[in-house]
Amino acid sequence: MVLEIANALDVPHREMGVFLEAAGYVAPYPEEGELERLHDVVATLETSLSLLSDAALLHDRYGNLLTMNDRCRLLLSTFCDVDQVEASSGGHTLIDAVKQHVLNWTDLQTFFRTRLFLEMMRASPTDPQLERLYARRRGDTDAVCGGASVFVDLQLRWMDRQLEFRLLASTLGVPSDVTTRNMRMIQFLPSNLNARELVATIGAVP
Repeated sequence: MVLEIANALDVPHREMGVFLEAAGYVAPYPEEGELERLHDVVATLETSLSLLSDAALLHDRYGNLLTMNDRCRLLLSTFCDVDQVEASSGGHTLIDAVKQHVLNWTDLQTFFRTRLFLEMMRASPTDPQLERLYARRRGDTDAVCGGASVFVDLQLRWMDRQLEFRLLASTLGVPSDVTTRNMRMIQFLPSNLNARELVATIGAVP
């Protein structure tokens, strides 16, 4: 019910915790340990991203872009001005820049909203009503019982070609973590010939 009210009022996800705490639940996004205290963690994760064989980026719980590896810069530069995106650090800037090329936008929205909803439920594991609420809204109890998938397909239009990637979304830490709390790493795994040819052509491969 709390989430129903918040959704009806179009409350931003980052402010959902206020509603949950007021109702006696555990807020999924506590405020202590903000980004300025996490520079060492981000630097370590940046090094980890640089060692990955695929394009990858890291964003925080607010959707702010933290870092990306060189392969990701090369890939995204095909679709947008990466320097402008990195200068703004805003995840919404990146989304707005590439959205016009995305063919399955609704699928992506559903995937990430589902992931966020389930992470919020796990912050209040003693209340089965949240799971029932999720099942009623989505009509899919399997997603609740089995957990959200870590993969989602991304379909992009580039010139006269359709590019297909599998996105691997890894949420680092849990809501109670002070360091990696709710950071998410996204890897772009080419899944069709056009995508593999593109990343090879622009040098976004090891």
